[in-house]
Amino acid sequence: TFSIAYTDSAGNAGVADTTVDDGSSVTIDNTHPTLGTVGIVDAGTGNANDGDDVTLTFTATETIGTPTCTMKDGLGATMDNAVTTTHTGSNVWTCVVETNNADGDGAMTFSIAYTDSAGNAGVADTTVDDGSSVTIDNTHPTVGTVGIATAGSGNANNGDDVTLTFTATETIQTPSCTMNDGAGNAMDNSGSISVTNTGGNVWACVVDTHDNDANGAMTFSIAYTDSAGNAGVADTSVDDGSSVTIDNTHPTVTSITFADTELKAGETSLVTIVFSEAVASFANADLTIGGGTMSAVADGGDAITWTSTFTPTADTEDDTNVLVIATSFTDTAGNAASAGLTSGNYEVETLKPTLTIGITSNNADATLAKSGNLITLAITASESVTSLVCTIDEEA
Repeated sequence: TFSIAYTDSAGNAGVADTTVDDGSSVTIDNTHPTLGTVGIVDAGTGNANDGDDVTLTFTATETIGTPTCTMKDGLGATMDNAVTTTHTGSNVWTCVVETNNADGDGAMTFSIAYTDSAGNAGVADTTVDDGSSVTIDNTHPTVGTVGIATAGSGNANNGDDVTLTFTATETIQTPSCTMNDGAGNAMDNSGSISVTNTGGNVWACVVDTHDNDANGAMTFSIAYTDSAGNAGVADTSVDDGSSVTIDNTHPTVTSITFADTELKAGETSLVTIVFSEAVASFANADLTIGGGTMSAVADGGDAITWTSTFTPTADTEDDTNVLVIATSFTDTAGNAASAGLTSGNYEVETLKPTLTIGITSNNADATLAKSGNLITLAITASESVTSLVCTIDEEA
């Protein structure tokens, strides 16, 4: 309100004026605004990390101009990205900043500067009212003690479980393991890789080797993120020098050789068996032996060449005999034989010849002989013979 006292130049006093003529007015506003329901939240899960929006929400006690929000990282430095301020309705405002990978780890801080429409500045607000907080975690996890092993003996082959084991430097979400065969292709059973947290920050990825997986050294890649969403650098190497090689090549018999293929009574023959690769669990039980027996097969030292001595059956005459090797053996990786082999023919002639003998003379009595008589031996052999020598009364 106001009052105007005045006089003219002659000293006449005018009536004091206390009203406006144009409808104007002035209202004094010295009330400073305040803020309430201040809260801060991260749009991601867990702590805030690169790419997560952090939202500061607050309500003014009266209409205010666009506030200025200063939002700082865990080191007290201004956030790397710009803040977006929005009036969401009534006296409610939000300030949003996107976390950058360069923002320092730790609890975020903020300050809200604001004035009302009359220009009265509120006291800068730096605290929440709801107990909320946001912590920045831009530390990327790593994995260590990475090792790979096969559950089988020797190289991995069809049916063997291959286990990749590693330890994270912090809590991580379920990792993703890619496991490749010797040709660099995804393992045939990649769709069923099991991933298990075996305790603490230790994890294991297991794949079952398939017969279709290519031979050669396996490779892998481990993708992982921590609980804040920070991605670790994919790990593709072991820390303990371990490795797994796939061997899905199935062994075969290359050759069977008899040193003697025409065996007579009293003779034996060395038998040499050669495989396509080193074999295991090969024994006489894998053999079907025709026309005789064999000593226990013996490894020549490389598990590829094996030898045995063949002894023909006595009193036998058989021109058709073979040695058959079945497919019951495996290679050193456990691969079952893909094919056996049948040897070439060998003959067994151990049946000794016999003679049927008759004796006569040209004497009138064929059972008697005198000087000058011709004595005749009639000999019938059980088989063809050679070098027959006859002696009668010590005369050839």
